[in-house]
This record gives sequence, structure tokens and C-alpha cells, in this order.
Amino acid sequence: MKKRPDNSTPSGRERITDALIADVCDRLAADRRVRRTLPENGRVHIDRQLPFLCVYRQPLDRDDEGTEKTIMGEASYLVAPGASRHHTKLAALIEGLVRTLSPEFGGMLLLEIWAGAEDTKSADPAQHEVSPVFRVFAPGSSRMDRTVDALLRGLRSIKVMKQSVRVEVDRGGKTVPPGRKSLVSRSVSSEFACYSIGIEIPPVYRSNERDQEFPLLLRTFRRRLGA
Repeated sequence: MKKRPDNSTPSGRERITDALIADVCDRLAADRRVRRTLPENGRVHIDRQLPFLCVYRQPLDRDDEGTEKTIMGEASYLVAPGASRHHTKLAALIEGLVRTLSPEFGGMLLLEIWAGAEDTKSADPAQHEVSPVFRVFAPGSSRMDRTVDALLRGLRSIKVMKQSVRVEVDRGGKTVPPGRKSLVSRSVSSEFACYSIGIEIPPVYRSNERDQEFPLLLRTFRRRLGA
């Protein structure tokens, strides 16, 4: 099937509709479980009212085998379609979630995950030339210090083929993948105490040569990110 151009107008199941957004928010307001399919094999999965949402946006320019699975063991996650034509409705869905959930907890955290460049690791995952690097993009607010510190401890405890990893922190800058727009407006973030953290992870869970996934590493990443 020919791929739809990014600037085309989707229809039916290819859209994130206002009705879907309203249904998801209504279910969460009643503390009911959400399982909904989104365009381009996306999905929103939320077990109950929770003060966080893990997000993965599909890249437009490359295959990205395995990365979405790093968040799929979480109780609250969203795998988002990557095409820019979905951004407005995707942002509306996430802002709806923030408006629904944040008042229940006095705030909310969006944790967005994306893969770094393939050259952040050697071709053979068993023989790294350099330590794999995690990059954490955190807000400048001191209110998030404890959360960020806990995340850093979890990431620093990861071992890749018995090798320690490096963790770099960027505070006060953008917390979204390169070239992407924020999913929550500044006004909504401020009004509902919604904070965003971005994590660029080294794609050591797949081989440079065959995009082969390494299930053990994926499980390790999921455990540490959820710590």
C-alpha cells in the first residue's frame, strides 16, 4: 500500500477525533481503565488515575525497532503517531489528560522517551567502544529535583553487557525530541503544574547490522525507567 503523504488529510480510523478524546477523558474522570488504538499503530493505555504519562513518538525519518517497548510495561503510556498532521489532535488528547488527571494529584509528569543516534554505541553490543550515554532533559524547577534525582539513580544503575553507562543532564532546556514540538502548551503546563522530562536513550537493545532486538536489555530499561 502506498504511504500517505504527511500533509494529506486523514479520515476515519486514521484520525484522533474529538469523540475519542472526550471518551478517554470521561473514562479517566470516572477512574476507569483506558485502552484505545490511535493512528499508525499508536495506542493509549492507562490502567487508572495516575499522576504521570510515558510518551513515545514514532520518528518520521527512520525505523526505530524496540524503542516503543521501553515504555509498554508502564501503567500509563501513549505510543503516538509521528506524522506532523496528527500533532494538533495529539496535543489536544494529552492536554485533555492533563486537565483531567492533574487536579486529582496536584500536578502531573510527562516522561517522553526517544532513541539517540546509532553511533552512540558500537556495532557489537557485547563490545562497546564507549560507554552508552543516557541524556536526561529536565525542567529547571526545583520542584522536580527529587523526581529527577530518583530517575538518575535508576539510570546509573543500568549495566549493558556488564558495562556501566553514562548519564548526562540538561536542565532548563527543551524536553522533547529534536525537531519536535511540545505536546503541552506553556499555559496549560503552568495552570495544571504539569512538568515534562525527556530521556534520550542509547539504542543498545538492537544490532546496528540487523535491527535485532535484545529482549533482556529492553526488560532492564523498562525496570529502571519505572523505578
